Amino acid sequence: MVETGQPAMGPSVTYSNSRRDAVLYQWQMMFRSRPSQLALAFGSLAVGLSALVSMGPTFAACLATVVSVALAIPAILALIAVAYLGGMSTRANRAVLIRHTVTLTAGGVVEESAYGRHESYWTAVDGVLESGGYVYIFTTQFSAYMIPAAAFGSLEQRQAFVAYARQCLQQASPAPR
Repeated sequence: MVETGQPAMGPSVTYSNSRRDAVLYQWQMMFRSRPSQLALAFGSLAVGLSALVSMGPTFAACLATVVSVALAIPAILALIAVAYLGGMSTRANRAVLIRHTVTLTAGGVVEESAYGRHESYWTAVDGVLESGGYVYIFTTQFSAYMIPAAAFGSLEQRQAFVAYARQCLQQASPAPR
């Protein structure tokens, strides 16, 4: 549910993540951090299949397909396993699997939970993305506040939250380098 707080505060949302959310977060971050491994695995698969299509059912084409599948499938399954197992560890994700409140202010994003308070200034935010039933506020290429869309009372409240975040991000001055 989005609530408007004090005048200096913007919209706020409170939610709890499920184990599924933790797995999906691991999966999302894995795709952002390991695109070359996935591209290589799918590329290998594509080479084998294209050989089979272009050369017809010859021995060489079938061999190329079998080899590419033998290389690609384990690589893809290993990446899936890493995301799944990383998201299932209760101890490793204890701070993820509790109640969070994310508040947008004119100065940045504030997340509070039983484990503490974390604030990121808008100048440290890389982007705001709505994807796959979540709102992501990226603070680095591999780190984000991940808010389930179901945490919002309505589509309009989620859209207002995202619009406010994008507006604040657009108005933020770049951090000095």
